[in-house]
Amino acid sequence: MNRDRRLLLRASAAGALIGAGEVRAASDAASPEQADRESALYRSVLDTLVPAIGDSPGALAIGLGDVPLTDPGTGNPADRHMARVVFAAQRVAGSWHGEPFATLDLERREAILLAILGPWPEGRQRPAEVEVAHRRSLQFVRKVVLDRFYTHPEGQASIGYHAPWPGGYRVQDIG
Repeated sequence: MNRDRRLLLRASAAGALIGAGEVRAASDAASPEQADRESALYRSVLDTLVPAIGDSPGALAIGLGDVPLTDPGTGNPADRHMARVVFAAQRVAGSWHGEPFATLDLERREAILLAILGPWPEGRQRPAEVEVAHRRSLQFVRKVVLDRFYTHPEGQASIGYHAPWPGGYRVQDIG
């Protein structure tokens, strides 16, 4: 593929995302308030996908909200997918409840993410901006978050799994 075609594809993809309101241009510096709102949205999606329940830690308790999400298979950042999920969740929350996604309780946030995954609930209107691409992005983000959570020692311990020692042998302190 020649250089001009790659640039054109990148520009059209970026334009489609910006046109959908999903990403901000690099020159648009976020105000501290905007950065706080975006962080709250990101963290609320993580908390909805793996909430803390009882003694079991959630995604935020093990620090998933503090590190960038990457595809475990390729190492590629999941930012674009997370941006789509946050955009769709925010649109549905506004349409259904008239409130930002991050301010909703866990039950309503779960209902929104389940609706994005499909099928759409009867009697609820799908915002025009929420499309199949958003469902695919949510499927991807959910996979990445669950992979990260259940490969973390605290996530494994929450389901009673204790990873074996290398070679199957436990190292003992000879002291």
